[in-house]
Amino acid sequence: MICPNCKQEIEDGSIYCEHCGQTMQIVPDYNALDDMLPSMVGEKPKPAKTESNQKTEERMAPVCKKKLSKKMIAGIVVTATLIFFIIVVGWNDYHHSYGYYMSRGERLDTEKEYAEANKYYGLAMDKDDTIEARLAYGRNAYRLGNFDEAEEVLLAVIEEDGSQLEAFEILCKIYEAETDYLSIEELATYTEDEDVLEMLDTALILPPSFSVKAGKYDDDIQLFLSAQKDYEIYYTVDGSNPDEGIKYDEEAGILITDGNTTVRAVCKTPDGNFGFESEA
Repeated sequence: MICPNCKQEIEDGSIYCEHCGQTMQIVPDYNALDDMLPSMVGEKPKPAKTESNQKTEERMAPVCKKKLSKKMIAGIVVTATLIFFIIVVGWNDYHHSYGYYMSRGERLDTEKEYAEANKYYGLAMDKDDTIEARLAYGRNAYRLGNFDEAEEVLLAVIEEDGSQLEAFEILCKIYEAETDYLSIEELATYTEDEDVLEMLDTALILPPSFSVKAGKYDDDIQLFLSAQKDYEIYYTVDGSNPDEGIKYDEEAGILITDGNTTVRAVCKTPDGNFGFESEA
């Protein structure tokens, strides 16, 4: 060991220089306490990161992020595809469903597109032959003047449900237009519903009978009218609506003179209901 002061060689481990008396200070290369402290507190000393390890971690970080990003994108794509497929299938199913056909028909009804509406009601009946669909179809068939078609559909309705008042009302209008009073009477065999029977009873107010047939006559004639159940009779001789006509006098009758005379007559119940009309 060399004395830092006088540069003389002294023995190793000496605490001062024998030549110049300089005190020697020995500093160890490492502190043993640094190794002892971790074991005393129950921790293992962490190895220092080497430059190569740090560079490896830096290279791996973007790779992990890249892999995670690809997985996330794949998951999003799969989820979006499934959602799109479900929406498309659901939308397609709805546009071929009973509910869609009925709602479409009802919307066209509000626009008075009855023929187009019946196309959808027909599709609805193909899906589910409900009373609702048949009644809607029959109603429009009547509106369009297709009486035979309306009659067929609505008779099927009342055969299944004798309480469908609207179906009976439309059928009565069809038979009235055809002066088919017998068919109106037969409608009562389809039901026991009190409201329907009351309506049919009102609808069966038959028209007045004429004592003289329509035709050409050389002399004036006296025309007499008769009604069922002693109902009042109202009439006109100018072809106008008899509901707003003259009350018939059964003792005087109606005098028919020169010219062309068109007589229209109708019965009226005590409740104020007018029945079927006769004309000659």
